[in-house]
Amino acid sequence: MTRELRRRLEAERDAAIREAAERLLANSGEDVGDHVGRIDTYSKLLAAMPRDRMRQGLIAAVVSLICVSAVGLAWALRVPETKIILAVQGEAIALKLTEPWAWSEDLSINPDSFRLEEFTVLELPAPGSVIERLEGSAWAQVEAGQATLTRLDLGEGGDLRMERGDNSVVAIYTRGAVFSGELTVLGTTKVSAGAQSVEGDFDYRLQLSFPETFLFRADGRSAVPARLRIRPKEAFVLNDLRVQSLSFSRDRSDRPGTQIFVSTITGGTVLLSDISETVELQRGEPLSLEGVRGRVTQIRVDDQIDVRFEGVAEEVHIGPAGFERDLAPTLLQYLYHKQRLPFFWSAVTFLWGLLWSVRKLLFPER
Repeated sequence: MTRELRRRLEAERDAAIREAAERLLANSGEDVGDHVGRIDTYSKLLAAMPRDRMRQGLIAAVVSLICVSAVGLAWALRVPETKIILAVQGEAIALKLTEPWAWSEDLSINPDSFRLEEFTVLELPAPGSVIERLEGSAWAQVEAGQATLTRLDLGEGGDLRMERGDNSVVAIYTRGAVFSGELTVLGTTKVSAGAQSVEGDFDYRLQLSFPETFLFRADGRSAVPARLRIRPKEAFVLNDLRVQSLSFSRDRSDRPGTQIFVSTITGGTVLLSDISETVELQRGEPLSLEGVRGRVTQIRVDDQIDVRFEGVAEEVHIGPAGFERDLAPTLLQYLYHKQRLPFFWSAVTFLWGLLWSVRKLLFPER
């Protein structure tokens, strides 16, 4: 009844205000004292009427709940993408290319560790100035002589994995796209090779007074990756690889039928660009990256594999399974560091709403 009566009084007061305004606009000299008196009476009656405290409390509680829930969500929700800069040292790296990649240098290698496996086509210099062409699941190994790796190419969508093993041996695995390259050799060189399309393996020696080129190519269609093993005499540097996945782990089987992924990281940092926070990586600490897009600015293989990456990731976790730490910033952290003006006005709105609700709940109007 009180609420209905209040609505009727408010309607009568509003009607009196409109009528007085219209009379003054029509004739500025007209006396509207009666209307002003009625308006004043209505206002006093409305002020004297008891308010619906339950309704006031409910509104205040709802406003308070909205404010607290909004802050809680901003604190709990993570941004959909995190800008990161990685500087990681380790023993292995795996990535997937979003654009074709080409490397062209003169990398001097120890030929005793140069081996090719699971290549679609191999073209090898042979005695008598001929080219031995092997097709299928071809392999080759080169020993002695002087060897220089001059070119590597991997197509878009290719998976590339690099591992550094004992005696500075670097293993390169690829699949999913065409992988090709060239090796030049000079001097007394022993070649061992074979393929599915050739009956039996063969060995021969070459006396090369001029550099000869070994060509190798894998079409990337096989489930078994093509493998290239080299032992560089100097640092092996790869630049500017556009990637859509990045991993620093190696699978290990403790017993048949089981597969465990272990971290190959020996150290490094993860810089969360959005909030300017740097996280140190410890030896053997797992780093999981999902939804990666960006650029590997450099991979340097020397005593270890040094990786530099700039880009974004949808998820960034460190730590073992079951105890992962999510590094992606919360929405509240992101607003504080990157959107200061929206953060300021959001904070003002939250404080006003919370204080208003507290006042209404603790000191309701009579």
